[in-house]
Amino acid sequence: MNGNGQIPPATLEKLAAPTPKGTRHQAAIGIAVPMIGNGLTEAAVFATLRSKFEPDVTDNELWGVIKWVAQHHPKPSRGAQPVPRREYSRPSEPTPARPSRNAEEQCDWWTSGARLSPDGMAKISPTPIPEDPAEQAILALSALYREADMLNIVCKFSVDDKNPGKTRPQGGGKVLLRDDWVSWIKRNGAPKRDAGAWFRMNPCAIAGTGADGAITDGDVTDCRYMLVESDDLPIACQLALYSRLKLPVAAVVMSGGASAHAWVHVGAADGQSYSEVVRRILSALKPFGVDQANKNPSRLSRMPGSVRKIGGVGDGLQRLLLVNSATAPITEKALLDFEESLVLPAIEEKPLKTLAQNAVARYRDMKANAGRLGVPYGIDDLDESSGGMKPGQTVVVAGATGGCKTTMALHITHAALERGYGVLLFSLEMDRDEIFDLVMCRRAQVDRNKFNNGRFSDYDLDLMIKAMPEVKELPLYIDDSPLTGADQIRLRVLQLKNAGKIGLVVVDYIQFVNPEWTRDSREQQIATISHRLRALAREARVPMLILSQLNDEGKIRESRVVSHNANVVMLVEVEGDIVTAKIVKGRGIPLAEYKLEFQRIFGKLIPIRNDNNNGTHPTNNPF
Repeated sequence: MNGNGQIPPATLEKLAAPTPKGTRHQAAIGIAVPMIGNGLTEAAVFATLRSKFEPDVTDNELWGVIKWVAQHHPKPSRGAQPVPRREYSRPSEPTPARPSRNAEEQCDWWTSGARLSPDGMAKISPTPIPEDPAEQAILALSALYREADMLNIVCKFSVDDKNPGKTRPQGGGKVLLRDDWVSWIKRNGAPKRDAGAWFRMNPCAIAGTGADGAITDGDVTDCRYMLVESDDLPIACQLALYSRLKLPVAAVVMSGGASAHAWVHVGAADGQSYSEVVRRILSALKPFGVDQANKNPSRLSRMPGSVRKIGGVGDGLQRLLLVNSATAPITEKALLDFEESLVLPAIEEKPLKTLAQNAVARYRDMKANAGRLGVPYGIDDLDESSGGMKPGQTVVVAGATGGCKTTMALHITHAALERGYGVLLFSLEMDRDEIFDLVMCRRAQVDRNKFNNGRFSDYDLDLMIKAMPEVKELPLYIDDSPLTGADQIRLRVLQLKNAGKIGLVVVDYIQFVNPEWTRDSREQQIATISHRLRALAREARVPMLILSQLNDEGKIRESRVVSHNANVVMLVEVEGDIVTAKIVKGRGIPLAEYKLEFQRIFGKLIPIRNDNNNGTHPTNNPF
């Protein structure tokens, strides 16, 4: 194969043209040869043939055609047109996943939702924190620095013209020995101006070589501490994070504003070693919204005990919250342990404490919203017993060809839209115009067959025109790309979910999702896709409705993993004007059958209320 991924114009014409019975096997070969010759994967060719010859040619026959053609290595055709979406091939290196959590969500995931107040942080300080601000300043200097250390405090500042609440330190400030600073503070109190005061965490030379005497990296004499801070996390979130990090945190100081500063004991031998350790720590903490600019050993923090008026929060006290003079410089092993510790959530002393605290509010919310907790199925009896589809759940709707799977999916979609949920529908079998027609047919109550032959009456057009303003406002996102894979589905779902646009995802149907690895067996491909969609539902915290074909034996086609991964499996059958929805698998909900009237003329399902439904196991469970 040449990997072009192109379809010749003549093949496109064959795909659009009708194929009489008796000629379909040869027609399938005629379509497969140029597609495979021009670099399309076997899975993409199968999806195309399956769509064209559904349901008259079996899967086995189509795969037989594809394998036969591939063995003959057809050559590429001329004048091919680009395929709408790119093919997947196994990459040489995995592509990094786009972050799916914001900083606070990442922190909540790692700390199990823990919060810690400033008073709470002060209580766990190894050294008791005095109430007096000047004593806080003296404690920080005495506990963390040596007698010979030269320390720098800066009070001069400038105000940002565009943001009057933001200030910047100016000049070189003042450099004194540790004990001289202690004596000065005992006489005068903690240094302060309207912008508070800044403190350089690392000892330095007596005079700076920067502009206006400012201390530079070259003036630092001991690369002892680094600064960890975040402007993206709430204070209680920051403090909970600092208290659990496997880092030698020597001090935590409130900035007087919206952040807390953690001083981490690096203890590097030189600037180069310092830079490498700091780079690794900041990189590991980037998902938590930690400021990535704090790379320099000459970085300024806030002076404990000073009071900040400009940009201050509350009393503006740059309060010392924690001091630990026993910290040792971080080692390579400790650094590796720290990096590895962020892969999984931190170990909780009381693992159920946060869950218990959150459960009270959750139970009250459940009581207040009894009967309408999740995305509705649009089947009253089922919604009452299940509470609807919950975030992170995977629901499989399975049925034979022509068994009303898409009709059921659209019924559930309409129920979600009526409740105010946005819906993302991956329609891998029908294009978006067909889906729109089905929506309009239901909303305007116009004969479904007229969308095939165009025999609309003036009254029909009037109904559709009147329904159009309502329909065009529906938050229904339709993706009908024919070669959509699990990666594209994930990116689109996360994009819309993070934007707050959707509450339900529908995939119609799983056997048409483009596989990533073409060398796997078809069963392995579908199993992998199923695993990816299930993980996505949990990652995005959105219910995922997945449609699946049944094979001739009434089992999930090509992989039973689809049903194994599901929280709920609904088997859909149609007989005459009655559709039966059988819940054949349900975690925590009754296994029962639900009847719906099928108004074929409008493509609409009307639930039939069954007051005697006792939630018994349905018969003929195919799973």
